[in-house]
Amino acid sequence: MISNGFELLAGVSFEPAALIRGSIGIGYIQQRFRLPFYNDLGGLGFNATVQFFPTQLTTVTIRGNRSVLDSGIPGSGGYLSTQGSIQIDHEWLRQLILSASLGYQDSRFNNLDRTDGRISAKASATYRISRYAGLKFGFERLDQSSNGTDRYRAFKDNRATIGLTLTR
Repeated sequence: MISNGFELLAGVSFEPAALIRGSIGIGYIQQRFRLPFYNDLGGLGFNATVQFFPTQLTTVTIRGNRSVLDSGIPGSGGYLSTQGSIQIDHEWLRQLILSASLGYQDSRFNNLDRTDGRISAKASATYRISRYAGLKFGFERLDQSSNGTDRYRAFKDNRATIGLTLTR
């Protein structure tokens, strides 16, 4: 796809107290397509991450983002993606970290009457075997729906993972 675009955001990074820190940017995004049958995309853009530390062992992270992304769907050059999530990490024991997150994504495609919605939920436990190795168990569920004039399609995906991480 031949196009050009820009993202112009202005914002702040902050850490007013030991209990909160983050960065928030807001502005304008635009993507122009050279082929005349693709409509241009643009509008409000933002990117934000805020972390709260309710205890020394718990971190709550809230994220939000709106951007233009390339589409792999015939007839659409790109889509406007709006995402948001919340994640909680808790150090249960010195070697065990528990995490849970909930996220949402709304995708609006140019040149198509199509809107996709995704809801994701994740939970994981990471056990630090040593300073250099960790074992992670996770479960993730994804619910996606696709709406348009000629369709309603939905699918659900459940995924369990086990992984070993080695660091130096």
